[in-house]
Amino acid sequence: MKYKCKNCKTEMNNSGSLGLCGNCFNKHIIYQKERSAKCRPSQTFNVLCPGPSLANYERGPDPTITIGVNRATLHQPCDWWSVADFKAMVIVLNEYTRAPKGILRYPPPRKVFGSVMVERDFLNGRAGYTWPPTQWLGFADPHIPVPYEMQTQWRAWSSTAALVLAYELSHIHILGGNLTINVWGADMAGTGEFDGDSPDLRIKDGRKKSRWEKERVTWQGVTDWLARHNTTVIRQGCS
Repeated sequence: MKYKCKNCKTEMNNSGSLGLCGNCFNKHIIYQKERSAKCRPSQTFNVLCPGPSLANYERGPDPTITIGVNRATLHQPCDWWSVADFKAMVIVLNEYTRAPKGILRYPPPRKVFGSVMVERDFLNGRAGYTWPPTQWLGFADPHIPVPYEMQTQWRAWSSTAALVLAYELSHIHILGGNLTINVWGADMAGTGEFDGDSPDLRIKDGRKKSRWEKERVTWQGVTDWLARHNTTVIRQGCS
């Protein structure tokens, strides 16, 4: 299998996905596998947001990975948790541990895409959970080469961060191929969630019409960028 440095395009036989190019000596060069179009994979990821339409979620064929946004992880089992708001993490952990009998709540995922590592240190041990550094990726973590050329504020919202995470985890920027991201619960309107009204009054203050308008602009910018990089984002069950 031939590889090519994404920086200087030099071919090499290195089989790793990360390394040091022997020609340009750039650190953490990602080697681009030379593969025919017929061999390039097609992948499907699910992103679950906590809006009202998540109540109509249909899992369908098993996705490669399911990413839950904020409280959506309580409604369905997820592989990753995308959460930019520290308060939202505390709310979810409290809800999970204090759920009344008869109310099904899934445990938060063991892998987190979060804002800063210091929050992991504070949350470790809460509700019996411990996240080692290898299972908590920050928005600027070097282990995930997030597309910095994307000219949007995607880090401001857990939903757009989830889209970026799906793109990076798919490795289509390394392997080629196409990615479909099915999104549920991204209503981006009102204060309600999949199980009724917002669980915490502090959240309502941030869910005014102007707030959703800002997120919609960011969402459009991210999805436009992804579309140019072989990724289709489909919002299911909502307008």
